[in-house]
Amino acid sequence: MKIKSCLILILAAVMLSSCGSYKSSSSSSDSSGSQSLVSSLLSSLVGNSTTVTPKRLSGTWKYSSPECRFTSENALTQAGGAVAANTIEGKLTDVYSKIGISASSCSFTFDEDGNCSMTLGGRTIKGTYTLDSDARELKIRSTTGLISFTAQVYYSYSTLTLLFDWERMLSLVKMVTAFTGQGSSTISALSSLLNQYDGMMVGMNLKK
Repeated sequence: MKIKSCLILILAAVMLSSCGSYKSSSSSSDSSGSQSLVSSLLSSLVGNSTTVTPKRLSGTWKYSSPECRFTSENALTQAGGAVAANTIEGKLTDVYSKIGISASSCSFTFDEDGNCSMTLGGRTIKGTYTLDSDARELKIRSTTGLISFTAQVYYSYSTLTLLFDWERMLSLVKMVTAFTGQGSSTISALSSLLNQYDGMMVGMNLKK
């Protein structure tokens, strides 16, 4: 509710700032800038999205980009807003590439019966998943039991987003590096980065 209230206030402010935008090119520019700011803030907050179901989840999803969001408007403000999110995502791109997470080497495949497979660092393993659509929680476990993790899952505009709090993200990275044998030296750097921000979730965007 706090997030919704914050967004309503932001949108109201933009509507007010756009009043009289036809009077001068300067006003039009201000309105455009305000709308751009709102867009950035909206994309940096964990909010509502289309409900994820096994049917919608079904198919192969390839890694597209890193993702960083904040759990509340307070966390977003303290971290410096969309600017901080973009900075963190840029650093995550470097970390991911070092441990073998890229569009060509990372993907997830799901069916509607709870089966899945994961390709990490170019290696594929099979597993199962459980999905709690109401809680937006996706649990994945390899058949060997060596890899197991839980993510918050969101779907919007044909993009599937997996998000983790910093502890779960570090655990996932450790599992990936142990599995692929790549980039173990990046774990301490990632830990230092994630510890700087409270109320932040990081992960990845996937596309079919």
